[in-house]
Amino acid sequence: MDESNLKLVRAAELKHCRVAMLATVGWLWTATGTHFEGMLSTSSGVSFADVAAAGPLLGAAKVPAAGIWQMIAAIGALEVYWENKYPAAECGGDFGVPRVTQDPAKFKEARRC
Repeated sequence: MDESNLKLVRAAELKHCRVAMLATVGWLWTATGTHFEGMLSTSSGVSFADVAAAGPLLGAAKVPAAGIWQMIAAIGALEVYWENKYPAAECGGDFGVPRVTQDPAKFKEARRC
């Protein structure tokens, strides 16, 4: 595997981990019954309380199709923006965050698994 493929795989792994963590937080948020106030969809008559009362899986099925498409469009727009700003084949998860150490030997030791 060459360096660009390794960076692409590393970026994909990091993204999938972050999505999984966000999904876990969302699941726990819904499972505890915590929800936003108001209506999720005024045209369909679905409130956030209705979705939270149904539980995480059945609640997701109550979201109207237009809401699902809005989420897909928003996520897609963010993906396009982020990929243009930090190409996965070049950056591979390095988003310019300062490292703990600047000493190459200590950094190499910290990266060991």
